[in-house]
Amino acid sequence: MVVGNAPEAVDLVVIGTGPGGYTAALHAASLGREVTLVERGGEQAVGGVCLHSGCIPSKSLIEAAGIYHRSHSSAHMGITVDNACFNMTAFLDFKRGVVDQLAGGVAQKLSSAGVKIVTGNALFTDSKTLVVATIDGQAKFLQFRDCIIATGSSPLSLPGFTFGDTVLDAEAALELQEVPQSIAIVGAGYIGLEIGCALAKLGSVVTVVEAEPRILPAMEAGPDIILRRKMEQLGIQFKCGCKASDYTDGVLKLVDSNQAEFRIEAEYVLLAVGRKPNTADLELDAAGIAVQADGLLAVDADRRISQHIAAIGDITPGPALAHKAMAEAVVAVDALCGESTAFEPQAVPLIVFTDPEIAMAGSSLQRALSDEVKAVSAKLPLRASGRAATMAESDGYIELVFVEVDRTLLGATIVAPHASELVAEICVAIEMGASVDDLALTIHPHPTLSELVMDTALKKVH
Repeated sequence: MVVGNAPEAVDLVVIGTGPGGYTAALHAASLGREVTLVERGGEQAVGGVCLHSGCIPSKSLIEAAGIYHRSHSSAHMGITVDNACFNMTAFLDFKRGVVDQLAGGVAQKLSSAGVKIVTGNALFTDSKTLVVATIDGQAKFLQFRDCIIATGSSPLSLPGFTFGDTVLDAEAALELQEVPQSIAIVGAGYIGLEIGCALAKLGSVVTVVEAEPRILPAMEAGPDIILRRKMEQLGIQFKCGCKASDYTDGVLKLVDSNQAEFRIEAEYVLLAVGRKPNTADLELDAAGIAVQADGLLAVDADRRISQHIAAIGDITPGPALAHKAMAEAVVAVDALCGESTAFEPQAVPLIVFTDPEIAMAGSSLQRALSDEVKAVSAKLPLRASGRAATMAESDGYIELVFVEVDRTLLGATIVAPHASELVAEICVAIEMGASVDDLALTIHPHPTLSELVMDTALKKVH
C-alpha cells in the first residue's frame, strides 16, 4: 500500500453502508453536513449485508417458499395445483432483481443528497484521521471532524468447521443453485429457523441442531413450543441439547450432554450460530477506542464513544437488528450535530419470519415480574380471530403485558401470520405510554388479524 499522502479534510465520515450507515449519511446530509461514506465493497455494495445477502434475500426466499407450499397444501380450501414446481434459477433472478432495485434506490438517495462514497477498507491512524486502503493499493487519508462507525457483523464459525462448498453461512445458503436434498442447520436462532422453514417447504430434508435444550434460546420461552410443533409438521427434525463436532463426507457428527454420539447424513451444513462484530480490523486502539472482549464497542446513551466518534448497529450492545441500527443512526447524527439526545427505546421489536411468524416487543410478563413490576397479562389464541379462520390458520396467540393498577402497556408477544406487521401498533402504544384500555377503545377494522389485538385488550386478566 502506498502511504504518505496528505490528508483530505472532510466533515462527517460514516464507515459502512448498511441500513445504519446509509441512514446516518442521509440524515446528516439533511442537516447540512457534508458526508463521506466509506464502503469496502464500493458503490455496488451500498445497502450492506442486510440488503444484498441477508434480510431482503431471505425474505424473498421465505415468501416464494410459502407460495409454493400453499399450492400443495390447500386442497381443503378447494385449491389443487397440478405439476407445480419451484425453479431455483428463476427465483435467483427474481431475488437479484429485488436487491438491485432496492440498492439502486438507496444509491440514488445518497447521490441526490450529495453523499460522497469512497471505496476501500478504513483504518484509524489517530482520533481524527482515517486511512482508506483502496483496491488499487493506494492509501487515501481522511481527516474528519466527526465519524460514525457502522461496520456491522460477520457470521461465526465453529471449531472443526471451515466455510466452503458444503459448509455454508446464511449468505451462501441463499445463493444455492438448487434446492438441497438435505441440510443440517446448526443453530436454532432466528436465522437458522427462517431458512430451515423455507427450505423444508421447498422439499429439503431439514435437521436443526441446537446446543441449548430448546429452539430460540435467546428469546423468552413460549412461542418456541408452537413454532417447533409447526416445523415438525413440515418434516423438520430437531436435535436439541446437542453440539456439532465434525462434518466429513456428508456426515455431521453430534455429541449430546451425556457425551453420546449421533450421526446425521446431510448434503449441506448451514452454520447459524451467531455473528461477531466487525471491529477487529479498524485499528481502533490508534483512536483511543477500547474494544470489549466480545468485540462490541461501549457507547454512551447518545451512541458516542468520544466527543467526535460514534458507533451504531451490530458493533454496539443490544440486539443486532437493522431497525435498531437505523434508529441509532438518527441519534448518533443528532448528537454529533450538537443536539442533546439519547437512544432510549421502550420497545425494539424482535421478529422471527417463520411459519407462524413471531414478534415480541417491550417486556414479557416474566421479565416485568422479575423487575418487581406488578404486572399481569391478557392472552387470546389465534383461533379466536375470524380473519385467521378465513386463512385456515389457528396456531398462535397474542399476549399483552401491562401494569395491574393503571393498565399501562408494557409489552406483547404475537405468534401469528404477519406478526411482523402487527407488532408496529404495539410499539407505538408502548412508546406513547398507552394503556391496554387505549388499545381496546381503538376501533380496529373487521375482519382483520389486527382485530385480535383489540380483542385481547378487552379480555380480562389472564
